[in-house]
Amino acid sequence: MLANAVYDLYTMDGAAVSLHNGTDADGVNGVVQCQIDLATGEKLSPSRCIWQGSGGRFLESPHLYRIGDWYYLMAAEGGTEYGHMITYARSKSLWGPFTGYPHNPVLTNRNKAPYPIQGIGHGDLVQDARGNWHILSLGFRQQALWMAFHHLGREVFLTPVTFDEEGWFTAGTDGTTAAMTLQETLHRSPCRNGALLRRTGTGNGAFCGIPGWSSTT
Repeated sequence: MLANAVYDLYTMDGAAVSLHNGTDADGVNGVVQCQIDLATGEKLSPSRCIWQGSGGRFLESPHLYRIGDWYYLMAAEGGTEYGHMITYARSKSLWGPFTGYPHNPVLTNRNKAPYPIQGIGHGDLVQDARGNWHILSLGFRQQALWMAFHHLGREVFLTPVTFDEEGWFTAGTDGTTAAMTLQETLHRSPCRNGALLRRTGTGNGAFCGIPGWSSTT
């Protein structure tokens, strides 16, 4: 059985795959992958590290996506604080090897002192009903330029993503999330539904073409 890690579970190419941050069977730290039996949770293959991140501390929260011919592995690095960032790698195979994006991090507001939005990380790639890609991420809003404190907890932000001809993607404005709320971002998007998001809990329904989410209003 699996224990002591944060997991994502995928069914891809006929295999049930567990993906998490941790240590593999050889003692290598990073993003770890193994096959499991969906009915019992039993491991069917040894845990194997498929990516060690871009060099930031606290590599965590990996997510895997198949888009076109590529498997994209996205993760958080830097810790849930001012150094937080989103990084990714890609591979033509579910099992790797994964090659890191040459310009990681793909999205971060670290070292952007004038920005009230900080701590951007823990991203998910989502596609809206018009086919546009975004990163849905967490962040927090500091009180002022010289008051590096926040008391509202983490908020949800939506940042546009653009794929180039080689299949790499960029996000936001030069890799940053603009100083606007998710509500303002959606108001300026084709969705025009200026409302915060919440999980439906059941996976039913969709908001802005994102399954399993709905408007709070």
